[in-house]
Amino acid sequence: HALNVSSSVRVSGDGRHNVAELAACYAAAWRHPRDEPLAIYTDSQATVRCVEAYRDEQRLPEELPAPGPAVTAALCAALELRTAETELVKIPAHAGLEKHDVADALAKRARDEATPKLRLPDDFYD
Repeated sequence: HALNVSSSVRVSGDGRHNVAELAACYAAAWRHPRDEPLAIYTDSQATVRCVEAYRDEQRLPEELPAPGPAVTAALCAALELRTAETELVKIPAHAGLEKHDVADALAKRARDEATPKLRLPDDFYD
């Protein structure tokens, strides 16, 4: 699928799942056409807090392991460069959204594998 992204980020310690979520949001913001509306849905309150703190106070989150602060800055820069309406929407975890379990399983693989290779199924967006 055109929106599949392949990358690797080395993260260790507590909070690595938060960095993976930040990286996923960054990929969505960067790859989606800047002049088309975009809503990025995340069940990560930490991701929303990091973006709000950076936007409101121009400070990077200290509680995230490396490269969390850099990924936060990259995500915020990608959001700033967008010209169309863009939302970062916090959704409840396991909200019964269609295909949420697939996304959750991919996130867990990304967290647990040293160098995950994650691809969404071709029919994920159907």
